[in-house]
Amino acid sequence: MVTLRIREVGTPRQLERVTPVRTAMRVSNSMRGTFKRCPKRFEYAYIQGLRPTATPNALALGGVMHEALAELYDPTEPSMDARIERAFAVYDNAIEREAVTAADSDRFQKESAMGRQMLKFFVEDVMPHDDFKVLATELRVDLRLLNPETGKPTHTRFIGFIDALIERKDTGAVYAREFKTAADLRVDHLILDDQVTDYLWALRQDGIPVVGVMYDILRKVDPYSARSKPPYNYREYIYRSDREIEERGRELMAEVEAIRAMKSRAFYYRNPTRDCVWDCSYRSLCIAELGGGDGSSLIGTTYEVDEDHKGRG
Repeated sequence: MVTLRIREVGTPRQLERVTPVRTAMRVSNSMRGTFKRCPKRFEYAYIQGLRPTATPNALALGGVMHEALAELYDPTEPSMDARIERAFAVYDNAIEREAVTAADSDRFQKESAMGRQMLKFFVEDVMPHDDFKVLATELRVDLRLLNPETGKPTHTRFIGFIDALIERKDTGAVYAREFKTAADLRVDHLILDDQVTDYLWALRQDGIPVVGVMYDILRKVDPYSARSKPPYNYREYIYRSDREIEERGRELMAEVEAIRAMKSRAFYYRNPTRDCVWDCSYRSLCIAELGGGDGSSLIGTTYEVDEDHKGRG
């Protein structure tokens, strides 16, 4: 696999490919987020490599929208019409694929029709107001972490994907771009969104002068329905100071150390909250084990082993 690095080669900026170094441990945003939410869930997902056999509808639709939007902004295709046509084709194909494993297939089909209307509205009413140039889409981050005390490379890599990298037309400033789909347009939490700040920190380590994040949020509603009321989309540039980005780097290293420490003890405690009812795909397994069982009867039906993720934590 390769990652992309921006470099100055006249105007505009160009991208070069860089081959990452293999290491023993790979840390992603989803991994560290899972660990902070509940170490036991981290064990199920990244030590045992268990994955639910059914994909939650919201997760499936969000992934499909990301695929389509990436095609819509492909910087290698100069024709807007060609990008739009390809984006809808990718959307339709992805919906057909995801419907097979969606938790509620009938409901997913209804939501996918709504999603197509969301994409259509985005093309017609949001894209005409774009004030940026797309430098890259689906940008892979793959950074070997350094020991903060010695400055020497560790055996850990921070990996992930950024939806896009853009350059504002008015200032020339470079931003990471994040697509989100949401039932409503609450945005107060974005100022403390540490996941994307991780990516800013990683890009800075790779020499890319990012200064913040541009959020594009698509509200999950049919904008062409007579019953729907605007707003349907939200877009905002959020600046991150040097201090914020550097602090996030230190926090990331602390989280890596916490993961390593728990792995060395091979004991992962639970962090039960009332949100477990709706936000944890491993709830049935957790309850089975608390009742004295080992949950093995659920493997192959409710869960399957993903060998690519097993032992990655």
